[in-house]
Formats: sequence, C-alpha cells, structure tokens
Amino acid sequence: MNYSPPNPIDRLRDELSKARHCILNLMPEAYQGMLRSYYHCETREDRMRWKNAVADEIVAEVEAIPQQQVPARGPWSQDRANCPLRGRGSSSEYTSGFTLPEGLRRHLAGWGDSQYCPVVEEITQLAHAYWHDTFAEADAAEDRAKAAALAARRASETLYRTAPGGDPELLDGPYSYRATRTPDGLQWAEERLRGLGFSIECSDRIWTATYQDGEHIVYADHRQPGQLAFYVYPLPASTARRRKPRLLGQFTIFDTWKHDLPAKFQDRLAPATQIARR
Repeated sequence: MNYSPPNPIDRLRDELSKARHCILNLMPEAYQGMLRSYYHCETREDRMRWKNAVADEIVAEVEAIPQQQVPARGPWSQDRANCPLRGRGSSSEYTSGFTLPEGLRRHLAGWGDSQYCPVVEEITQLAHAYWHDTFAEADAAEDRAKAAALAARRASETLYRTAPGGDPELLDGPYSYRATRTPDGLQWAEERLRGLGFSIECSDRIWTATYQDGEHIVYADHRQPGQLAFYVYPLPASTARRRKPRLLGQFTIFDTWKHDLPAKFQDRLAPATQIARR
C-alpha cells in the first residue's frame, strides 16, 4: 500500500485552524456564542455585517472600569472598559481601557487607528475559512449571474460617459443601490446643463454632456438626484483613449440653486482652468 505524506501546506493550515479554535475555546463563555455566530451567516450581507454585529453585542455586555481604578493622571469624562476578550486595555501607558462605547467598538471591529483586537482578528480568519468552504460554489454562481445581468444591461440600456477615456457607466454606475433621477428628472437636468452651455450627445446609447473653453473640457454627471457634478480635464482629452487624463478639479451645482447659475458655474470652474494653464 502506497503512503502519501500530507501536503505541508494543508498540514500547516489544519494546525493553524486548530490553534484558532483553541483561542475561541479559551474565551469567556459569555462571549463564545457571539464569536461563533459566524456559523449562522447565510447571505453575503450577513457576512459583511458579522464583525460589526459581534462588536456591538460585546460592547453591550461590558461593564465600565470603576472610576476609583482609573489612574489619577488620566481623568476622563467618558466611561472606559478593558477588552473582555483579552482582559486589558490599549497599549498606551497614559490610558486605562477603551472609551465606551466607541473606543471599544473600534478596537473589536478594527476600525480607524484603534489597535485591532487580536482575538477577533483570529476568529475572523476562522469565519472566512468556514464561509469559503460553505459558500464558495454558491457565491461563484451568484457572481456569474450578476455578471450576466450586468452585461445584458450594458448591451441594452443608455450608458453615461462622465470622463474622457475608460468605459461609460450605467445609470446607477457601479452600485445597484445608488439613487438615480427619474426620466423626468434626467430631462430637467439636461435642460439645466444646456442653459450652462453644455453640448449633449447620445450616440450608440452613450450619453455625454461636455463644455469646452480653450484649454480644458468639462464633463457633467446628472444622474444623482439633487445635484449636477462636473469634472474638469485638460485638452486634448480624447474619449478614444482607455486611460483617463489628469483630473484638474471637480465641483457641484445643486438643484435648489435658482439664480445666476452661469456665473456660479464659471466661478467654480475658474480654479481648475488656472491649474490647466500652469
């Protein structure tokens, strides 16, 4: 019988997984269920929210450090607490614990400049490994379906070019949840752009609104409700090129503005045109 030694990489991964499970098992029992809740995440949205949800649950259970135990050189107006998973606070000698609730939440979730809790970091790796083993096939199928739907939309819907070069975008851009104008709202915004001197074209389903003045070209984006966004580029800015030229500046005019719009547009355009002439 032939013996095949285990793959060294697989063996190391198995040992690392066991070590991480040991860390989890060493946590206070009150928090083990919270940390193991990654088993109950069924959707991608659940998985994306999991770590922040765990941080919120832990913070809700933590008790503040008694004021008499806070060093005299560090009087704080906010309550503070040690990380309950490690039994300690930040690494600074001038502080005791983390502020409640935000400082501890940031520590547990790994936000901003806060020191990331190494326990949560290791358990998160366990979660990702479990999710990969459980959902990789379904996620891949979902990605293929989304890519096919996106390709079908790009083949039939109006696309919007808001910068020279690159690919034009759908009405909602790269985000399906992005708020967009209604058809009437788009028409209203187009009329406002024409009033500012923009040329609007729609050729082969690609919509473009541009304004040229000497050494620069301005692209307009009217898709988002409530505002018109403008992006300033130097000339020549050929849309045939895949690579975008340098963006000189950007600014916004809001739908609620009613008076002297051409003057307001020129006032905001001037700083970018000065950059172009340097």
